[in-house]
Amino acid sequence: MTGALTKERATTARPSYPAAVKDANPPAPLGQ
Repeated sequence: MTGALTKERATTARPSYPAAVKDANPPAPLGQ
């Protein structure tokens, strides 16, 4: 469940996800 959700989420929001997160808090979404 977690693996599939993480893989789908990372693949879908990979270019815009880390970019926006890096500016906000990289260890926040990655750890949470």
